[in-house]
Amino acid sequence: MRRIAAQLARIAALSLLGTRFAAAMMLAPPVLNPTTYTSAVGRCTLSVEPSDLYGRGSALYRLTRDGETAWSGERPFTLWEAGVADDGTVAGYAYTHGWDGWRHKDGQESGAGALQIVILSPEGEERLSESVPRGDFYFDELPGPVANGIIFDTENDRFVARLRDPREEGERWHVYQLSTGKSLGILDPSEKLSVQVHGIVATAPVAGTPLTLVHWWGYIGARFMVMDAEMNPVWSLNLDRDYAIPGDEAAENRLRQRIEKRGAILPARASSQFDLHFVADKKRVTFSVRPDGKGGWAVAEIAREDYEDPGEAAVPPPVFPDRALPDLGQVSLGTAVPAAATPFRNIGGLELDGQGRICFLRSEPDGVPALVLVDTNGAVRREIPIELMRGRTNAEFSAFAWIGGERFVFAISGKGTGARAACAAADFATGAVTIFEGLDCPRVEQLAGYPDGGFVALTKDFRKYTITDGLYGFDAAGRTEWKIEKSGYRGEPGELLSPQDVTVDASGRIAVISTIRRNIQFYGRDGKFLHLLNLSNAWGRVPNYPTDVAADPGGGLIAYDFGGKPCIVRMDDEGAVVAQFDPAYPDGRKFAFHDGVRISPDGRYWTSDGHALLRLDESGVVDRVLGAAMDYDRLEDIGRVALDSEDRIFIFSGRSRAVHVFNPDGTRACIGRPDPGDQVAGDLVPTGKGDVFLSSAERRSEYLHFSESGERLGIEKLGLGGYGENIAFQPGTGDRWVVGHYDVTLVSPSGAVLRAISKRPDGSWLENPDTLSVAPDGSIAVAARGSHRDGGPNTINLYTAAGDPVRTIPLSESEGYMPLPVWNGRHLFLRVGDDIHVLDAAGQPVQKFKPGACSHGPFVAAQGHEVWVFDEGALTFRRYRAP
Repeated sequence: MRRIAAQLARIAALSLLGTRFAAAMMLAPPVLNPTTYTSAVGRCTLSVEPSDLYGRGSALYRLTRDGETAWSGERPFTLWEAGVADDGTVAGYAYTHGWDGWRHKDGQESGAGALQIVILSPEGEERLSESVPRGDFYFDELPGPVANGIIFDTENDRFVARLRDPREEGERWHVYQLSTGKSLGILDPSEKLSVQVHGIVATAPVAGTPLTLVHWWGYIGARFMVMDAEMNPVWSLNLDRDYAIPGDEAAENRLRQRIEKRGAILPARASSQFDLHFVADKKRVTFSVRPDGKGGWAVAEIAREDYEDPGEAAVPPPVFPDRALPDLGQVSLGTAVPAAATPFRNIGGLELDGQGRICFLRSEPDGVPALVLVDTNGAVRREIPIELMRGRTNAEFSAFAWIGGERFVFAISGKGTGARAACAAADFATGAVTIFEGLDCPRVEQLAGYPDGGFVALTKDFRKYTITDGLYGFDAAGRTEWKIEKSGYRGEPGELLSPQDVTVDASGRIAVISTIRRNIQFYGRDGKFLHLLNLSNAWGRVPNYPTDVAADPGGGLIAYDFGGKPCIVRMDDEGAVVAQFDPAYPDGRKFAFHDGVRISPDGRYWTSDGHALLRLDESGVVDRVLGAAMDYDRLEDIGRVALDSEDRIFIFSGRSRAVHVFNPDGTRACIGRPDPGDQVAGDLVPTGKGDVFLSSAERRSEYLHFSESGERLGIEKLGLGGYGENIAFQPGTGDRWVVGHYDVTLVSPSGAVLRAISKRPDGSWLENPDTLSVAPDGSIAVAARGSHRDGGPNTINLYTAAGDPVRTIPLSESEGYMPLPVWNGRHLFLRVGDDIHVLDAAGQPVQKFKPGACSHGPFVAAQGHEVWVFDEGALTFRRYRAP
């Protein structure tokens, strides 16, 4: 069976900074929120108000001294990190093109820009403005240099910008005189060390001395050093396993992440002293630093006290009293036609036997799938429940294949690190299931069989830092005959690289299709590599994302190219294309098919849309259906469900791609039918006037419009051109809110921008807005994911109907990853697991309740006075009175 899974990539044994840089290019870039810096004794504060969420370009600054404004105004740079002295001197650094270096603004030169080091006088005048050009992107890291931090040492009139370039080892410290801006040179803090060190976690000047305290990373431990101005170490302490938690890897990883973020240098409480956190001992340890009378320094422990890591103190989740909402009855969609009762349902994959009979996998609500064998007329030979899956929540039915006669081999694979697989044979002649005892291999992704009972498995071995692809050959008793396993890649033609599927062709060759290499590798039955078929050369075009391959009983192969045009390609024994097409219904409408296309011994094509088995003619058009044919009047594969401001109900039927519209009492209003050529995605946007928009799968920001009677009105642009936009209409106005990547915009019916919201009510940038809920009074609630930079919580942000800020509500981790907010103008309703949590407009817990069967929702109804949930199985909405 086809499994399109994200390929994980981990790098083992990286230093702290290497990990940070590697991760940097995998995450969305961080934004720079408004920040206030305070001097050591609190005399001066500096506020920085960025003009741009990525910290590019200018910012507004305000320096206060003893509560009075000393200076304010705009400067052409935005400080990402800074220090302020008690006399008002400021020093820090900026990125002209943002932290990741590629987000230059309109009017800026292209490229990675520069890192700018700045020192300002107490009057706000520039003492230093030095630009360090940033180089090209290097591998998967940021363009260097990048600042790892600063050392703001007013006692010694010294400022240090700690820079790192991914093309060099370690940091380079750019040192300046604070009072003049003069450069004092560039130092390598590791140059004079006699021991190997990794990245620097944290630094701090030692008050009352010219020394600097450095916390070096040690993976599961730490090395602390006190260093003089020339980078000579004057004291060192190793805590080799201070961050190890034997037997609890998850807790150890959490601890290391906290240390990576904050370090273990604690604020000093006296001059000529420093304080360290000894994590394993749970102690705060104080050291004194004194001249030793010989021109050096003496460091000694002088105190030790209990210390509780503030990161370990669990924040208690909010308490929601269990209290049901008053039940107001239900709304049944009585005129909706439910899915037909048929053995052809919930189809997850199919394979053909030597006679052309079709074996398909059917999932069931109890978690026990069944293999079903039918002939080409639809007569059921036998159904075999896979009882081995009963009660197994940490395993899944992962693949099956024909192995001769009426027997099919199948695999049940574990999940997670180190997962293994079990294989068994289902015999449709007897109904028996026989486990292959002694078979041992990693998780099975795909299977392919021989008519004599032997089979091959495509495997993935998930380990902590690696994923190893494998190809195993088994005899008819399930004994391993050979295997190919390699976690590295050296470019050899027989190596496995992102293999997606495997089959055995009519001549007995094993064929493995690779997504990344865009080729098919052929192996003999003994596992020996034979040759390579380059699909770009064979097809005369570059494949898009080839994921499936199956054998043609008459010789050759048939492949599925996800997103390819066309997506199905049939080849002969030499790889020459003999047919290619996109499967479609007779009216030309495309459909989402499961598990590629198979070829029967009579040369006919078979596939499935998940609801029925479909036979295709030579051009890929459905000419026979085993099971229930698609019916516009039937709700099948229910996708999105929405209510408008007048409680009209809109349901997307995934199989037909139609929109079913019901009146508030559940009677059918109409069905919006797309044209055969419409490629729709299923997001529903009701306007509140009875009409509805349906998102396009291929046209960004464009939607298919249906009238209140279900008439197709055509494609219209609702969004602003961004990817992944969410849209909701403002009740009674025709205006619409558009949720983008970093803002929420109110757009008029003509497309004019009426209001753009780029900040949360608490003043931070509206980073990662996710979804939006519009209350009957027009006020809105915007859910936003937590910051990538500081790991802040997910939030819900409330605004008036005009877009004015009201309140930012941080969510507890107990609310889950990102619950969708439902807002009625007075209360928020969040679905958390099987419960619905209710919060008031201040974000305080009100109650929680369990609505019973709830496959969709909650929804606000009756002008905010009711809460509805939808039970997909019963085609019923349950109504509750809102608090």
